Amino acid sequence: VGGAAREEWEFKIRGEISDTSMRYIVERMLPLCSFYYNIHLFVTLHSRYEFGLVNHALSACIREMLTNYLTLITQLEYQTQNGQLTLQRLWYAIQPSLHALKHIYNAVKKVYGCTGGAVLSGLYDGVTREGDAMTKKIYIHLLERASVPYLRMLELWIYEGIIQDPHDEFQIQSNDDLTTENLNKDFNDTYWEMRYTIRPDKIPSFLAEKGLSDKILVCGKYLNIIRECGHPADNAHRTPLRYFQDIEEYRVAVKRAYAYASRSVLHLLLKKQKLVERLRSIKRYFLLDQGDFFVHFMDIAKGELGKSVPKIVKRKLESLLELAVRTSGANNDPYKDDLSCFLQKYTLMQKLDAIHSTSEVSDQSRSPLSQQPSARAPPPSPMLRGLDAFTLIYRVKWPMSLIISMKSLTKYQLIFRHLFYCKHVEAELCKAWLHQQLFKELNVAGTFKGAYLLRQRMLHFLQNLVYYMMVEVLEPNWHTMVSRLREAKSVDDVLRVHNSFLDTCLTQCLLNSQHLFKTLTKLMTTCLDFTEHVKRGADCVRANMEVDVKKKYQFNRVQKVQRETKRAEETAERERFGEKVGMYNKRFDSTVGEFIEILRRKSNSQCDHHLANLSTRLDYNGFYTRAFPEVLDDNYAAIPVRVDSGI
Repeated sequence: VGGAAREEWEFKIRGEISDTSMRYIVERMLPLCSFYYNIHLFVTLHSRYEFGLVNHALSACIREMLTNYLTLITQLEYQTQNGQLTLQRLWYAIQPSLHALKHIYNAVKKVYGCTGGAVLSGLYDGVTREGDAMTKKIYIHLLERASVPYLRMLELWIYEGIIQDPHDEFQIQSNDDLTTENLNKDFNDTYWEMRYTIRPDKIPSFLAEKGLSDKILVCGKYLNIIRECGHPADNAHRTPLRYFQDIEEYRVAVKRAYAYASRSVLHLLLKKQKLVERLRSIKRYFLLDQGDFFVHFMDIAKGELGKSVPKIVKRKLESLLELAVRTSGANNDPYKDDLSCFLQKYTLMQKLDAIHSTSEVSDQSRSPLSQQPSARAPPPSPMLRGLDAFTLIYRVKWPMSLIISMKSLTKYQLIFRHLFYCKHVEAELCKAWLHQQLFKELNVAGTFKGAYLLRQRMLHFLQNLVYYMMVEVLEPNWHTMVSRLREAKSVDDVLRVHNSFLDTCLTQCLLNSQHLFKTLTKLMTTCLDFTEHVKRGADCVRANMEVDVKKKYQFNRVQKVQRETKRAEETAERERFGEKVGMYNKRFDSTVGEFIEILRRKSNSQCDHHLANLSTRLDYNGFYTRAFPEVLDDNYAAIPVRVDSGI
């Protein structure tokens, strides 16, 4: 099949015929024998099981057409027995059969060894190329009969989403190894793309119009979504298909079936399965839309998340997460039971490094995101803290897993971990403010002023960064996605809109730029080191104050403040507090200057107004431009934005 050795027989005169005219007539008759015998061989071979239903139908049609030829042979034999047949009469009688068998023979030569749609393409080629009316009529008759089983398969596919193709003849093939369960497990699962695919060599020429084959494929895929959910997928307004010489008939039938399938599956996803409500539930947790839930969870899980990952009791962490959900506004979420937590083996930086490494070594056809870190990623650290490893997971079932697949959830997790860590750093800076309140009654402004200012600049940076991501990136893109989902005409539109939302958020939240994110991580590490330094300094001063309390000296308020001020200054000098604050100040300012410089360069090269907005927000008063004139010059014209928070 597909490469069957073709046997072609030809009849010739054995010996010599002295009569030239007789020899001439016999030589012109012999091709009829060759045509018949070769056609008979084709029918015998292609009637076998492995050649498929289309060849079976074609062979049956040819067999019926040969019946007329065999009837003629019987009549001629009767005339021969009665002595009524001459060579000239024979030549005259076989003219119609010679013409018909010649074109049948040419047709079977075109489709010899082919199966399915390739057979119909060969016959259709004969219809379009032949100009003789009788020849075209023969090809059309063969095509009408041979296309019956194929068009029956097409009907089942576009009206019911069923493939009934025991001989692999149809233009759509099914990969039964791919199941819907893989969507929740395998990041690179290709269920939607590879569960049903097109066989280009099995598409009949009259269905090969651009876009028509894709619609046929998608039509059945949509109906399969409905069928796998246990709902009936039978199109009540089906049009029986037969061979039409006018291609427009197929276009109209497929268009109607496609419209019904798209309408049905969109109603299933948006109305019955409530896709938008599901996505809103995910936004509540992964994009930190539910503020009271997040704050409450951070408060009650602080101790557990501060431990190293091996020491964390996952069941306890899940209980704390559930407690935070049920004691906050998220308790009204009907899908809250699908939320759970997970501890990753890698930090977000390591994960993104693995993603970019995979992107560099993989070919363009594959997604750069990979569930498993590449070989270039460092091994998991046993000292990884819960704060660096914590993420959320969300359980979804079919058909929601088609839209909210493992790949989509991984993108949500990347954004969540980024926001979660930024909020953690912001919370630590706020705690540093609490530690600094220990000195508010003391006259230590000269000693600790640098720490106050640096802490405020760090807090300004983090708050504006979080504001940018939450208000200027996530929220507008979310509303754009929801409006486009409601306007979607097909499942592919829904997938495209949702994936576009996630990719845009990843890019604008700086997760797709390795250089930007590494600089930002360096900044947040500096902030955490500084808060730890402030805490240690406050603890040392507090310890000295407690010594005075234990001595039970009786001082009036002025004396007490003077004595504690002196001890605080001595402690700060002994611990080199101011010197270290200066070091952190220099490191922070230089890194922020580098960060803003990268933002400006990328916003200019990529014409990205979001990066320009963030740059303007962080350097709203030109402080860093004046501090680093060699890098941040005045030639850069930033897009002005309204700043709601500042120093």
